[in-house]
Amino acid sequence: MASKEALFLTLDVSPTMSAHLPSLRAALASHLTDLALHSRSDVFGLSLFNSLSTCNKCHESMGGYDNITIEGDIGPVGEKRIRQVCNIEGQGAEGADAVDALVVASDALASYVRKLKFGKRIMLVTDGECVSAELDEDQMGQIVSQLVETEMRLEIVTLGAMSTVRAAAEAGRDVQPELQTTAAVWATLSALGERMRSLARERGVQRQLFSVCTWEELRAKWSEPFIKRTRATVSYRGGLNIAGAHLPVRVFKKVASTSGAPVKFNFVSKEAVACDAKTGANDSGAPARSGYFEEKRFFQPDDRNADVPPEDRISACRYGRDLIPLSASIEESMKYGVAEKCFELHGFVPQSAVPRHFFLTTTDVVVGDDTTLGAHQAISALCIAMEDAGVGAIARYAPKAKSAPRLALLLPGIKCLYLNQLPFREEVKSLLWPPPKHEPPNEAQRTAAEALVDALDLDAEAHRRACSSALPDQHDLRICEMPPEARAILRRPKDIHNPAHQRYYEILKHGLLHPSEPAPPSKGKTVAPLQPDDDLFATARPALATFADACPVGPMLKHSGKRAWKEIGMEDGAPTGQQRRLDTSESSSSSVPALPSLEVSGLVNGSGSLRVDSGRPVETFWRMLQDADDSRMLEAVAQMEQVTIDLMAQAARPDDAAGLKAYRCLRELRRACVQQAKPQLYNTFLERLRDLWMPAVGSASHARESFWRVLATDADLSKGKISCDETEASSVTAREAREFLTRAVAPNVLALAAPEKHAAMEDDDFDDLE
Repeated sequence: MASKEALFLTLDVSPTMSAHLPSLRAALASHLTDLALHSRSDVFGLSLFNSLSTCNKCHESMGGYDNITIEGDIGPVGEKRIRQVCNIEGQGAEGADAVDALVVASDALASYVRKLKFGKRIMLVTDGECVSAELDEDQMGQIVSQLVETEMRLEIVTLGAMSTVRAAAEAGRDVQPELQTTAAVWATLSALGERMRSLARERGVQRQLFSVCTWEELRAKWSEPFIKRTRATVSYRGGLNIAGAHLPVRVFKKVASTSGAPVKFNFVSKEAVACDAKTGANDSGAPARSGYFEEKRFFQPDDRNADVPPEDRISACRYGRDLIPLSASIEESMKYGVAEKCFELHGFVPQSAVPRHFFLTTTDVVVGDDTTLGAHQAISALCIAMEDAGVGAIARYAPKAKSAPRLALLLPGIKCLYLNQLPFREEVKSLLWPPPKHEPPNEAQRTAAEALVDALDLDAEAHRRACSSALPDQHDLRICEMPPEARAILRRPKDIHNPAHQRYYEILKHGLLHPSEPAPPSKGKTVAPLQPDDDLFATARPALATFADACPVGPMLKHSGKRAWKEIGMEDGAPTGQQRRLDTSESSSSSVPALPSLEVSGLVNGSGSLRVDSGRPVETFWRMLQDADDSRMLEAVAQMEQVTIDLMAQAARPDDAAGLKAYRCLRELRRACVQQAKPQLYNTFLERLRDLWMPAVGSASHARESFWRVLATDADLSKGKISCDETEASSVTAREAREFLTRAVAPNVLALAAPEKHAAMEDDDFDDLE
């Protein structure tokens, strides 16, 4: 399919069309402005039939074809063409032949397009009252053959009497006597369209070459915000290398199918603009002189008028204050790329192992090459196997030679693979957010939140509106079957236009069409999806009031200075940047004075590397986890485990300062392993604690059964091991996770309550012991 279109509009300007011309002019000018802004490769032509004059090449060469005037030449849309459309007026002629107008339009369109790759479309707009349409079988055959052979689309736009006749003909009703002339015109045009459809089917033409619509339908279509057309193009064609075996594939991506560019402002000379307006440079095709031109020059600082030629220039790299020259060979060797394009599969990983925020670019589609037998079946089999296993494929991808290769993730689809490029270490964004220390919500708060979620369910609201308004008997509608007013509540990205872009285009169109009028407000159709739905929130008001009562929010607490995001969510009493301590060794019991200007992420040891500190274990643990490196996380978990064991060894009983701090470390360790999808680390450490504390199971020299009983009754730790309900990376069920704690403890001792927490004083008490 061609990416650009040639549209030729044939407009009836008879006296009966005068009432329709104002709306026609406004809508057509708006549409042409959209083409000028978004589809600058498209071309437009205009002819008026039932005009008082005659000006067309068919009349000049063969005679006839009277009262048909071609306005200007076919070409790209510009300001002159839009002004021309705005000045169309009704004329007094009657009786022009609509079929002759179609012949003139097809001849003009074919003469312009020739062998260029344009989609060709003729649009005939008439009410059918003051026109004729006489056509015998031979003439119809010639016209239909020419239109089908050149694949020209014919679109009839009806209004007024023609719309009435069309509706009556489709319903099988007789028309009124005064509309018999219009009925004859409609019969001829509809017969022409049926012949086109029949011949197109015989010749295997896939495109629909004939269509009919009302003016109201076309105007509603043109009034929609313009969407830039896109097309699928092949970014890679070759083999998917799987351990030496080549699977022929194609990789498709979406690109803009037109040359329209975003809004770009240029500086121009006011005096030159006025000169161009007088000489008509913009309308005649002559180059305008109103633009400023930029050029880049190389010259010596001491002689600005002497240019430095290319052979005397060399690239240089700045090292501090020095400039080090680089030869062309060194500069070329700095570029890292592949000698040939490649697409290599390295293996499979669980889909949950690659977070969604790792996807860098838009998604491409990988399909089997249709020129190779069995390629599609191979890709489909691979998709099914990957979907069943819940895995994605890691591949090395370079779509063209000399391009830098990247790693990509292939995810299974129905009949294709979806390709998403992955970031490198320097591009990874760490989204780790430490969980805040607060009490979990109670049952009433959770129930109120669930009721609020149900009350604001957009999908349920869309189905309710669709069933109550348009289709009352349908309760399982698909989204595509819903009316637009019901579908709008879903806030789907494919239905929402960018309001900033649309506002740019709206003001540009207004300034061109109505330069003396003030700017209008933004269209409600563009802004409405960004506003909450009043009817929905009115219905949900009781649920919202219940949620507000169940979850009261107090005033904002005042604090001095700004808190970095790294400090939000840490435990109460966590040190700020001016309160961090520096321990010189693992065994040191003295603290170094605070360093107000120290800009580090957490506490460091003598060698300058981060570690989990026993004084502030939770804070330093989370700060170590901010590093996206997996080895860094393993190091932080290992240090947190050792600190927990050391604190438990120092604790005489579970509810003293050291014991409370140890349990808090264990809770944070569990949360971190859930967030990072590393359940095995926590589960293994829990087994280690069981061996240390429970002599009936492990080989500990002394029993610490009371510590295990507190762990089994703690609100957060009583869940036991991390189960598959908390993260897909775990293979432990929730029942097995809970039974791990209870198997080693008698049921009667599990009724002991957990010790009361003293979070406000425990840090200071333990710090004094150090």
